[in-house]
Amino acid sequence: MSSDIYIIAADKIVDGVGDSRETDGVRRALQRSSLKTAEFEVAPLSLPWNATLPPGCLRSACSPLEAVLIFKELLSANEAQAMVLSGRDFIRSGYEKSRRNKFMEIYGEGETPLTGYTKLAPAFIESIGISREEFRTVCGHIFENYLRTYRSIHPDAALPTVTWFEPVTEFFRGVDCANPSVDFTGCVVFGNSDVADYCTVPESSRIRITGCSLHKSGKDGLDGIGDIIAYNHLEKAYDAACEEARVDFTKRFLANEALLEVYTCYPVVPLAFLLKSRLVAGVSEIPEFLDSYEITITGGLNLSKAPWNNTTLSNLITMVDRLRERTTPNLGGIHGNGSLGYQQGFMILERHE
Repeated sequence: MSSDIYIIAADKIVDGVGDSRETDGVRRALQRSSLKTAEFEVAPLSLPWNATLPPGCLRSACSPLEAVLIFKELLSANEAQAMVLSGRDFIRSGYEKSRRNKFMEIYGEGETPLTGYTKLAPAFIESIGISREEFRTVCGHIFENYLRTYRSIHPDAALPTVTWFEPVTEFFRGVDCANPSVDFTGCVVFGNSDVADYCTVPESSRIRITGCSLHKSGKDGLDGIGDIIAYNHLEKAYDAACEEARVDFTKRFLANEALLEVYTCYPVVPLAFLLKSRLVAGVSEIPEFLDSYEITITGGLNLSKAPWNNTTLSNLITMVDRLRERTTPNLGGIHGNGSLGYQQGFMILERHE
């Protein structure tokens, strides 16, 4: 039995746009079969951050990477031949604003991801040896990179109003922060080639996962900031995924031979990714780099929206869609960031040519 892992179905509905026909069809085929299928779901915002997770539930934006690593073990042990990962969170319409804000206090009373990153940012800035003004300048270049991509995809979409460009903390403007105001439903079905054959998925629609790695820095939350800001775990995850995939992703991306979706919750994260992936040798190279390369295929988590724990799931589905177009490079990379950054992961996907 093949041990290669493919994404054989993927779709999502965002604010009522999209459908689930592809994954529904494959899931029905699996239900009719004798194939063992593992089922996982991404925890919604309404499940308190410190609550015990029910069986089959994964938490944080790194959930798709975590699920793939679990599936590798299940597949190797012949405990599952297919896996379904689904997520649903109606953040825009499913919560009263005060209730939604309360659920987002994941680090303690009043301690949201924004306050967490506001505490992390000065330590990170000091660690890489730049001034706060230099950091804010880089933040501007990063957002312009997102905006250029988003406009190319949605030329008629409304853009953030002028108030979103005002500071909301000493380090971040509204446009620098992930925007969770979205209703999201998404699903990805994974399987080996035998499962894909059984479900009659054309080879042109199969996207192979060639590398996937997830590393942790130690403690989560505010107590872990000292370890997080080194981002050594990001570098380890990136290098391990590249080694498994047997590809120099940095070289391929710089040669315009790969697509990339950097995790963009706050500018600290993509800045750390650019440095640790060696896409740039230093902060001074970032403005020129960002003028030449798209670091997202979505336009980032402010403009394209961030459905809480489902952000990477949503980005993964978009990457699958792009790779299937066959007018793009056949290689794609997905960066995952968990919580305040104590989890870092990278997944490499490849289209069959």
